[in-house]
Amino acid sequence: MIDLTPELIEQNYNKFVSFAMKTGEHRTDALKTFFAHFEERLALCPASSRTYYHLAVPGGLVDHSLRVMKNCNRLMQVYKENVDFSQEEMIMSCLFHDIGKLGDVDNERYVAQTNDWKVKQGQVYDYNPLLKYMTTSQMGLFLMQHFEIKLSYNEYMSILLNDGPIVEENRTYAMKEPLLAILVHQADRMACEQEKKG
Repeated sequence: MIDLTPELIEQNYNKFVSFAMKTGEHRTDALKTFFAHFEERLALCPASSRTYYHLAVPGGLVDHSLRVMKNCNRLMQVYKENVDFSQEEMIMSCLFHDIGKLGDVDNERYVAQTNDWKVKQGQVYDYNPLLKYMTTSQMGLFLMQHFEIKLSYNEYMSILLNDGPIVEENRTYAMKEPLLAILVHQADRMACEQEKKG
């Protein structure tokens, strides 16, 4: 299991913000507002609710998103002749692909599990019952529009489709998704496997 110390959580958060702020002047103010609102929640948000998934620890979401970005950057080198998106679009898509895991504007998605039996089984977080249901992608896109963060077509589609065509709501996009969406999904899967191995 990856050990995220308080120092590493802080370093990762600062990297996340720094990379995001370089994705275009057209959204700098909106991103500043977003980060001011979610600073602690984003820094400490886990990447999942269960230890047998990946990074179900404080700071897991940011660590995971940075790993997805690193993997996607590597994949871009493989597909370089076909790349039809900018480096900024790749960074934004990777960093924000799972941002819906923050929850909604006012409520966290993950709350500490209170059932000891479930904790022993690896389910250390539970879903917050105060949240209305949305998929992670939909919640992320909702949060971004709430804070008026402008997205390109490639960014929007990559966040929407980050789970790939294996999930029911994405099946109609199979074989029609933009290249960036494919790479973000592949980079995400790679990151999940890397995190399981620690």
